[in-house]
Amino acid sequence: MKPKTKEQASTTLIKLLKRRFNGGESLDELLPVFLDNLMAFKSKKKSRVLLDSELLLFEKWILSIGGNYERIHRFHVRIVVQQKTMDIKINLFEEEYFVLVDNIAEKAFKRLSAIQTWLESKFSLEERSNNC
Repeated sequence: MKPKTKEQASTTLIKLLKRRFNGGESLDELLPVFLDNLMAFKSKKKSRVLLDSELLLFEKWILSIGGNYERIHRFHVRIVVQQKTMDIKINLFEEEYFVLVDNIAEKAFKRLSAIQTWLESKFSLEERSNNC
């Protein structure tokens, strides 16, 4: 049974540890329940490492379509596609990406892949992007 709160998970984890070391119960019996309760502490937010890997893939895609990619800051990327300069501001806490075209706010996205799809339609890049 999965815990509903972190407090419940914490209490269950302590009980499981006590059962393991006091009663000598098998690790095979306790491990699945232990791991289920441990997952209650896993962050639901995207990590910076995952964001960086997604940005590397995005950079590869931008370069493959003949664009330019520049990482200005950890939370700011500048791309140039077909002589259009676009800045992507990254809000890691809310997992949002804001696209500014020539310093004018254009659109907000929840995923980098959505920006890629938007760029494909905006600049008619379907033919070239399928080759990546």
